[in-house]
Amino acid sequence: MKLSTRVDIEAPIEYVFSVLTDFASLERQAMRRGIEVTRTDTAPARGAAWDVVLDYRGKTRAISARVVEFETPEHLLVRSETSGVQILLSVELLTLSRSHTRMMLALDMRAQTLPARVLLQSMKFGKNKLTRKLSTRVGSWGKDIEGRFCAGQTQLT
Repeated sequence: MKLSTRVDIEAPIEYVFSVLTDFASLERQAMRRGIEVTRTDTAPARGAAWDVVLDYRGKTRAISARVVEFETPEHLLVRSETSGVQILLSVELLTLSRSHTRMMLALDMRAQTLPARVLLQSMKFGKNKLTRKLSTRVGSWGKDIEGRFCAGQTQLT
C-alpha cells in the first residue's frame, strides 16, 4: 500500500533538510506523543537506526528503523520493519526558488506475512482517510518549519 503527499515550504532546501535530519529533535517529538524511541546506532546520517514501540489499533507494535539513503540536501530513505510489514519512507526535496522548497513524502508498506496482509487490507479500506491525515500532518509540519525559519531570520537581523 502506498501513501504520498507533498507540501511547499517557504524556506531554503538546506534548512528544510537540516530540520528533517535533526534526529534528536524528532525523537523528542515522538516521545512527547507517548512513543518509546531507542537509538541503536549513533551514525549521524546513513546507518542511523532506532527501535520504536508504539500502540496502534489496540496493539503494541515494535518497529526497527534504519536510514538507508542519505543524500544531502535532496533525499532521505528510511527502511522499517514491524510484525511482518516492511515500510519504506522516502522524503525528497526539490528547490523551487532560493527560499521555497517542495517536500514530497512517500510511504510504501508491504506485507511479508498473512496477518500483515490482513492488517494492510483493512488499512486499504480507509486509504483516503489515511492519506488526508498524512497530508494534514505533513502540511502542519511544513508550516512549523516555515515558522521556525522565519523566527530564526528575524533573530539574525
